[in-house]
Amino acid sequence: MNLPVAPTPVRRTFQPLIMLLEIAFLIIIGAFSGLMVLLGMFPFARKAIRLCIMATGLIGLDLFITLGCWRLWLLRRFGRSDPATWRTDHIRLLGDTLDRYVRVAQRVVGFRVAATDLTQPLYDDEPVLFLARHAGPGDSLLIAWLISHELHRAPRVVLKRFLMWDPAIDLIIHRLDGYFLPPKGTPAAQRKASLTAFCASMGPHDGAMVFPEGQNWTPARHAAAIESDRASDDPEAAMRVAWLERHPTVLTPRVGAAANFIDAVPGLRVICIWHAGVEDLHTLKAVWAAIPLREPAHVRFTERRPVPTGAALKDYLYDEWGELDDWSRQISHHPATPGERPLYTEQITTRSFLTQLRASSRRAKRT
Repeated sequence: MNLPVAPTPVRRTFQPLIMLLEIAFLIIIGAFSGLMVLLGMFPFARKAIRLCIMATGLIGLDLFITLGCWRLWLLRRFGRSDPATWRTDHIRLLGDTLDRYVRVAQRVVGFRVAATDLTQPLYDDEPVLFLARHAGPGDSLLIAWLISHELHRAPRVVLKRFLMWDPAIDLIIHRLDGYFLPPKGTPAAQRKASLTAFCASMGPHDGAMVFPEGQNWTPARHAAAIESDRASDDPEAAMRVAWLERHPTVLTPRVGAAANFIDAVPGLRVICIWHAGVEDLHTLKAVWAAIPLREPAHVRFTERRPVPTGAALKDYLYDEWGELDDWSRQISHHPATPGERPLYTEQITTRSFLTQLRASSRRAKRT
């Protein structure tokens, strides 16, 4: 999307208006949810309630982060906070908010995560580059949650510029020293210099989050990538077509951002995050059919040492994403994976929230 982005003062002016719009959506969703509660005897109504709660939670996440950023700014403005903890406070705000949303998803739609452990532990003084698969609704939130909750790193992300229109993303990502891609038309040398500076600014507790595929995988995008390469006169296009045809659940990985990080940060650890179980939920119809979720999202961490560089990095990414595709398709047929552990141990049934909702409704009628 190439939506022009206004200067910072203009965006700050629009933030309250965008928040009012989000509140209006909450009211509409709440009214629709009330109607579905009245029709709760029908299966479609129960599914609709689940989706409404998830939508409410997503808007609430956005509002909570925005308000949290405003609160931290006011505390700092009036000398009520420690300047030394400014960044840490925002890391905690992001991590806690993502954690709440994941718990809501667990309770309402049965979202669970089962992950394998890292082959080697992370140490506090190590900056890490996380290369993640990009497929399924909300998978970027899942990856950010894994980095903050499970791997205890401050997420440093590279995002498309138009996302600055979202108040929460604009505030939290800028304050966590994230990177928004420069506007179209920026000279290539300037783009490379700004990205290199961002990469070199990695601190010991940071975890950079990069999606080598560049966009969220869907069957349509996979088919479009094949057609684009078939029409291309690039000497490597035929190789990419053959690779894509062998690997139908991923897109070709791009080397650029990963190479910038590896060149700019000595001693950088590179960990790939594979996930499977949400990639098929790429349409509203598929999401509707899958709710409540019956299988967990599977996550696997892989690492190769020493970190490949130069031409070897491209071969490494293609091999890694090819293995990811094979693993993902195997998971779809054999969901039980040895060595996995649930990231949340408490047992919460997917019916519990709706059961509580109906019980409270009956109590209200009796009174």
